[in-house]
Amino acid sequence: MVVKIITTMEQQLGLQLSCDHQQVTLFVLTLLCYSVIWLVNLIIIVTIIVDKSLHEPMYIFLCNLCINGLYGTTGFYPKFLHDLLWTTHLISVNYKKACCLFFKIFFEDWDTEGGSRLKKD
Repeated sequence: MVVKIITTMEQQLGLQLSCDHQQVTLFVLTLLCYSVIWLVNLIIIVTIIVDKSLHEPMYIFLCNLCINGLYGTTGFYPKFLHDLLWTTHLISVNYKKACCLFFKIFFEDWDTEGGSRLKKD
């Protein structure tokens, strides 16, 4: 059924998808993993927000870790799922620029906040 849906999508959109059964199986398993990660993180976040007895620093920290996990999986899995099905693997110029900007901002902040953390006192 999954192969039929992907084949139909390929025909409608005119995309160059690879219909290798191993890739489709890996795509479905990865999509399932991605969905489980989202579901578990959202359940934990909603539980901590709704239950007033969990409004303590440890649980708020756990809630923030789950939110960070959602950011991380949202940044990784969609591109990974895309690359599992397509035969051509290209990295766009905008994606390269965004990565370079992230690392520039991160390492500038690392170096300028309170002096260089890489130097010994």
